Amino acid sequence: MATDSQKAPCNLGAIDALAKIKDLAEAALCLTANSTERGVQLELIGVIHDIASTITEGGGSCN
Repeated sequence: MATDSQKAPCNLGAIDALAKIKDLAEAALCLTANSTERGVQLELIGVIHDIASTITEGGGSCN
């Protein structure tokens, strides 16, 4: 069984990756070409942002 100190690098890496995904999703909200693309893109980015926010705020975990 992994100790807390062994899990820390994994947790920090996952949290860092998710924070970057969140930032990219926020930036992508501004990058839309037309109304159809905007609608689809906003739906997908909204889901990505919600998941990333939930995981980063919850602390994330690794097996």
